[in-house]
Amino acid sequence: MIPYGKDRRYRRKSMSFVKCLFNVSMKENKSVALLSLLLFLSFGLAGIFGIMTETNNLLITIIDEKPLPKPYFPVFFVVGLIIPVIFLLFARNRSHLKIVIYPYLILLAGQILTEISLVFLLGKGIGVLIGLVFSTARLIQIKQLLFLAERSKLMKLFLYMQFLLWIFNVVQISLNRVYPLFYR
Repeated sequence: MIPYGKDRRYRRKSMSFVKCLFNVSMKENKSVALLSLLLFLSFGLAGIFGIMTETNNLLITIIDEKPLPKPYFPVFFVVGLIIPVIFLLFARNRSHLKIVIYPYLILLAGQILTEISLVFLLGKGIGVLIGLVFSTARLIQIKQLLFLAERSKLMKLFLYMQFLLWIFNVVQISLNRVYPLFYR
């Protein structure tokens, strides 16, 4: 019997699992799509089995008591969705730009599909948690995508603008929705 840390084969296998688990690349389309699916299934199953029913109901109460300002969704629609789609159209013949914009749009589409379907099935409170998790994942993704956008100043500007938008979203959700959950 060889001790666990002494044999290179065992160490390689364990390191590859750790890398796979904690070093998810948010730059690859397939990885982003799988992450979106995993989050959809996680939230869906938690909602279906009633794990988050109490939290969902509390968040619905918080949302009703303190709704978001009216320009909130139009700003996120334009800056978070329309501008990236315009970049996609602009990047059709530029592969170095497509490498950056496709993963961003795949994660965004995953969030939109997850929120629409699960809010419809489980209630609007779950949308807060979905938004927080996907927005946090998007911040990690944008940080990774900045390395791919080194050749394009316009794409870097776009990513920094998106980073600020989603930081604002995470802070807003945390302060106006999650924080009141703990101090009710």
